[in-house]
Amino acid sequence: MARGKPRDWIEVAVGQACSIRNDLRLPISKEERAGMSGRYPYYGPTGELDRLSEYRLEGTFALIGEDGDHFLDVENKPQTLLVSGRFNVNNHAHVIASTDACSAEWFFNYFRHRSLVSSLTRQGAGRYKLNKAALERLPILLPPKAEQDAINSLIREWDRAIDASEELIAAREKRHRWLLQQLIEHKAARAHWETQELSALILERSERSTGHDEHPVLTSSRRGLFLQSEYFSKQVTSQDNTGYKIMRRGDFTFRSMSDDGRFVFNRLEKYDTGIISPAYGVFYAKEVCPEFLTHFLNSSYFAQLLARETQGGTRKALRFSALAGMEVDLPKRTDQEWIASILDESRREIGLLQMQLEMLRRQKRGLMQKLLTGDWRVPVTEAEVA
Repeated sequence: MARGKPRDWIEVAVGQACSIRNDLRLPISKEERAGMSGRYPYYGPTGELDRLSEYRLEGTFALIGEDGDHFLDVENKPQTLLVSGRFNVNNHAHVIASTDACSAEWFFNYFRHRSLVSSLTRQGAGRYKLNKAALERLPILLPPKAEQDAINSLIREWDRAIDASEELIAAREKRHRWLLQQLIEHKAARAHWETQELSALILERSERSTGHDEHPVLTSSRRGLFLQSEYFSKQVTSQDNTGYKIMRRGDFTFRSMSDDGRFVFNRLEKYDTGIISPAYGVFYAKEVCPEFLTHFLNSSYFAQLLARETQGGTRKALRFSALAGMEVDLPKRTDQEWIASILDESRREIGLLQMQLEMLRRQKRGLMQKLLTGDWRVPVTEAEVA
């Protein structure tokens, strides 16, 4: 790891450079915490668990998990937390305090997305542990303190930009939900709509594949419709997918079973043709604006209507025949197109913001790889060194 490091950087073990303050941890059961409700956060290895009436730590500390399954997902789950103020920590996280050699924030950034798998021990099925001795042996690169502070400051700027982007997306999502309510879900919005049976508006597609891998295999989820190879990073269908349902561009699909009674209707827009498991229903729109239908079918108004048509106990089943037999209120075609244009533009804006957010995250990840290894240096003034 230290090959090619700057001359004024050193590589040492965490136990030599950092102060591990596990003596400040406060293990309290959930039952005990119920009688200690207050304003001071109570942290575990991956975030805040509760709020207590008292605190044991004050200042800025880094936390790194002692156990948990987050160790196995370094890309998506931070391995460390940086906590400031007055708070408490349970006994499932190690507590790291600043020293003259290493700031808590440097430790937090250095190990935030660094794999620790080689230092873990197994604690039963799916549980991994980073004990204190293993933590003390972890190698860490340390620039001079002034450069640590400069790098930490630069990373904070990127974190602020990411936080601002996330807040903007949350605001746009809230606005989109408001638009959906005003245009479809509120009863007043449907005052002049006409009742129609869905069978006059949608048709089931009954085509089946006649050979293995005849078309790309699709996966429909609550996040959308994806190529199976992209969604799972590999294709996971059975050896022979002959007989899978064929979807064509513009078609809709839904899973015929739901564990919680919620059904999501996805539309194929990115690809001309694909195949999907026979466990999914496939249909296409006629005599109705398909863009409007996408928003309508996924609205809370339609979900309420659908709840009357589904069958089963905890697991709900939905057949196309039941879907097509439903009576719904719909606006005129021109109004459908107008509503769809507003909601589509709202969704497009959110999509662009999400792309920008992902770009910021990728750029930050690349920046951290360069800064935390010394490949890129941050200029430090003499005043900062002093």
